Amino acid sequence: MRFSTICSFLAIAGWASAGPIRARQNSTDIDPGLAFIVVLEEIAVSFFEEFLEAFTDDDFEAAGFSSAIRDDIITTIASNEDDHFTVLQGLLGAPPPNCTVDFTPAFPDVATALEVARQLDTIAVGGYIGLIANDPESDNLELFAEILANEAQHKSMMDFSVAAQPVAHAFEMGLNPAEILAMLLPFNPSCTPDLSITPNTPLGLSCQILNGDDATATPLPIDQCSMQGQSGATFIFVTTDDNAISADPLNRLSVPSICAGPALALIDS
Repeated sequence: MRFSTICSFLAIAGWASAGPIRARQNSTDIDPGLAFIVVLEEIAVSFFEEFLEAFTDDDFEAAGFSSAIRDDIITTIASNEDDHFTVLQGLLGAPPPNCTVDFTPAFPDVATALEVARQLDTIAVGGYIGLIANDPESDNLELFAEILANEAQHKSMMDFSVAAQPVAHAFEMGLNPAEILAMLLPFNPSCTPDLSITPNTPLGLSCQILNGDDATATPLPIDQCSMQGQSGATFIFVTTDDNAISADPLNRLSVPSICAGPALALIDS
């Protein structure tokens, strides 16, 4: 069994979080949900452009991967993400929060970069599900659904490219912005307007594991946290009690016991 993780704390302003991570935005002139997804797309554009610059066809072949992954899959995804960003930024009507990300840790070798790409595509799918859940009456709902379908294609293509199971679950997992940026913290995201973050003090910690097929998590003592029986994209939360958390990203916004996570594990059985 092989899995990879991104983990820690962070939150973005504008999408309310009643949990242990709090954020502040200095401007209310823009749609916060749309602004967040524009930021997420801009991060994706940066990553895939840097991926293509970091490695050549020969690098892929030397690492045991087909150069077609670079020339066909990564190049196509990079172009799609740029199209998403351009269209969504046009809808925003105001400058989005200015965020930078340092992806240097993602590029020590081709295999690591491919794992990070898989994680980012998984996060994008969850982000669009959460966006649609947060504003089901949005005038842009059809566009969000169209992009969500494309992001799901990216996710499956990236899983297939590393011989992982491309369709591990019948349902995908929704994510809210605080959870998404928590998983991006290893890449040192920095946003303007500034964000202020106040994590709760963890007490009586429980490990809670969710994937898209689950309605609720099964809480485990933190020292008994196990991936046994899991496959595909799996999300690990740490809570201060043993009350099962929901798979609904909107429900999790009002759960004060969540003190860390999620970490994303891509489990390839």
